[in-house]
Amino acid sequence: PPIKYIMTDAIISKRPSLMSAPAQMANNSAAALDLLNFLKRRRPEEVISELEQHRSSKRICLESQAPFRPTQPTRPSEGTASSTKRGRSNTEPIETPVAIVKSILGTQESGTKGELDNGSEPRFTKPTEKEMEAYDLMATHMRKGDLEKLRDYHASGKSLDACNRFGESFIHMACRRGNLDLVSFLVDEAKVRVVRRDDFGRTPLHDAVWTRQPNFDVVDKLLATVPPSLFLAEDVRGHTCFDYARREHWGAWASFLNERRSLLRARLSGATTTIEAPSTSL
Repeated sequence: PPIKYIMTDAIISKRPSLMSAPAQMANNSAAALDLLNFLKRRRPEEVISELEQHRSSKRICLESQAPFRPTQPTRPSEGTASSTKRGRSNTEPIETPVAIVKSILGTQESGTKGELDNGSEPRFTKPTEKEMEAYDLMATHMRKGDLEKLRDYHASGKSLDACNRFGESFIHMACRRGNLDLVSFLVDEAKVRVVRRDDFGRTPLHDAVWTRQPNFDVVDKLLATVPPSLFLAEDVRGHTCFDYARREHWGAWASFLNERRSLLRARLSGATTTIEAPSTSL
């Protein structure tokens, strides 16, 4: 049977509330023994392959759920006479980060074409064996944030332009973890390719914004590195990076973007690219 079912049985095979303590311990021990025997019969690469397939199916399941594109939020009532005099509603809409980016880059709400149609943007491409081998070799050190070991690999000639079978690269991983030191190392020293997508069409910017807390430093680093139009690159669900920003952070992101309005426009004049729908084919 697939490893995901064995692992599930080993952890939550029965409801603890319906079992006595000795019976629960016996059940867990038997399940753990079954899992151990199963793992002994499989090569490590087969186990990893099964886990990755399970992970992929879980991602597809999550992605198939109803899109959560944010609705227009409203400011709370100010409760002042001056606001009533000016005829302002108590539910005045707040400008979303996506709307701010579009206003800065000069695009219309209905699409991402227009002034950005002067170049090209990579689509997702199937990772090479070399990229996946490099990922397997160094992924553990990336997750630990072991810069010293990664620098040793880089000094020995190993490429850090690596990704797994889903197209998730080291720069994706560093941005998702909000690790500025790792991002700076990959961009400035390892010179990895930053303008890239995973199999869901997401760029490193998607991962940098889709976090529990805003990673302003990481996004600042990417802003100075990638074409500004990448802020409007859509994934396979049609979402840009700021579509994934938490609603409670919209105000902070709005301030961040407005403070960098002139910088984005200046960079746009010197670096343009076309935003195209990502390809999902392998």
